[in-house]
Amino acid sequence: MKKIIPSIAAALAMAATVQAEVPIYSMDRPGSESGRGLYLAAQGGVNFHQTTVNDTLDGVNITSKSKVGGFGGLKLGYVFGTALDTVRPVVELDGFYNGFSQSATAEYLGYKIDNIKVKVDSGALMANGLVRFALGSFQPYFGAGLGGYATDETATVGNVKGSVNQTGFAWQLVGGVDCYVTQGVSIFTEYKFLNYVDSGDRLGQQLVGAGVRFHF
Repeated sequence: MKKIIPSIAAALAMAATVQAEVPIYSMDRPGSESGRGLYLAAQGGVNFHQTTVNDTLDGVNITSKSKVGGFGGLKLGYVFGTALDTVRPVVELDGFYNGFSQSATAEYLGYKIDNIKVKVDSGALMANGLVRFALGSFQPYFGAGLGGYATDETATVGNVKGSVNQTGFAWQLVGGVDCYVTQGVSIFTEYKFLNYVDSGDRLGQQLVGAGVRFHF
């Protein structure tokens, strides 16, 4: 018995030492492996509000009001940081189609034209800088982006139709949250406050969408 007790004690001490040297990682703890590195994401959603536009062109007063539209596109980005970092910087290219329609009226020298229909098809490419909070499988983020846009606007008055193309500067504010279903795949929801700027005028738009993100 006296020889067995020291042997048992030595075995327990060795097991405790080995266990202390093996790190334990969990996907659900802050600073997990989830959501790191290069990613590609597909996105889509609703452009549910745009600011009312009042403008004067060659003496013609134009008032337009936008309707609900939609958007869809892709994201390509990279999440920096180690598995132990909770706060992680992100750089991202955010490209998407953005379309909506407008109803407008025009007035010139007391004459008024109603029922002007306008269709706006646009593409935007933004470079976003984001901050992500790695809280396990639940990861909120926010940031801002700069970029540009190109539009094709078609106006219809009765049987008369005309179109104009333009490009300009764009900026946006972004906020969202990822829910990781595996270490490298998440479902996310996102809000964008998107602005198209033309000759000092700004068209503020509010977009709400969702998508799937794949890390490589």
